[in-house]
Amino acid sequence: MECEHRMVYEGAVNVVIKGDVDGVVDVWKCTKCGKTAADMRRVGEPVLPDKVGMGQMGQIDRWGIIACSGNVAVEWHLILAPGSMQHSCNALGQCELEVDEGGNVRCDMGHIHKFHFISGHINSKLVIG
Repeated sequence: MECEHRMVYEGAVNVVIKGDVDGVVDVWKCTKCGKTAADMRRVGEPVLPDKVGMGQMGQIDRWGIIACSGNVAVEWHLILAPGSMQHSCNALGQCELEVDEGGNVRCDMGHIHKFHFISGHINSKLVIG
């Protein structure tokens, strides 16, 4: 039987890149089944996602951030591990990424990306780069 989720705000993870807060990950938790949803917001983006707290669901220890960096910019995206995503960034270009349960990232183009679990950083910060 599928849970009729009752979501509450669990906390936030400030994403810090090169000493500055670049964005935040909001974490929502179902009071019935304990699964979590996460939403990302970048500094300067005034609009929240359409379904705040009601996106993809998973265990809190599976949520993380994929980060890639070039000479100038660091880009990051929110994903559940294990999982995959089509990725396109200014730093490295387009590729297909796969993340295993341990947070290891494989890129079909051989680019180097890092995965950072967020579970130990709720109501704190996650420093990237």
